Amino acid sequence: MMRTWVSWMAFSRSRSLSNDGVPLLGLAASMLTRLALGMALGLFVLCLIVNSVASSFGVSTSALAYPVIVIDQPEWDFGEVRPDQTLHAQFAIRNAGGRRLILRKSNNGCDCVSTKEVEIIVEPGKSRTIVAELDANQLIGPVKIELTYRTNDPQQPLIRFYCVADRKLASAQERPVAD
Repeated sequence: MMRTWVSWMAFSRSRSLSNDGVPLLGLAASMLTRLALGMALGLFVLCLIVNSVASSFGVSTSALAYPVIVIDQPEWDFGEVRPDQTLHAQFAIRNAGGRRLILRKSNNGCDCVSTKEVEIIVEPGKSRTIVAELDANQLIGPVKIELTYRTNDPQQPLIRFYCVADRKLASAQERPVAD
């Protein structure tokens, strides 16, 4: 019984060593480490090549990753308005990023303001104008009405535009009656 155990130990020890006495497990770990280092070095070189090619074409690699919304004027002031007016505000937006910008109308602060498009798509480097229509018949006094859009810009997932107006009462018929 003892002899079988000793011969088994000798057999298993001889199988775990290479010809030059280096343990096989250490040799496999060394090969895996070399492989991992080689892959990391290859990935690093690939990143350097991509950055170099992108910069030679004048493209910023940070802009390639996502859309970037730029709003010139988020507030439109109509000033004093008459009750019979329908007014239009124009909000210019630009996509300064490298991917398509998508805006989806979330809600309006009031039914007195409407926009025609529920979803707006702006390609990279392009501009669009959002037109909001204000019905002054539904207003009383000074107001600031909010238009909200959800975007796929990770820096600005929610944007707001404002329509400001001051509706003056036109006649004695419209004036509120004091109790």
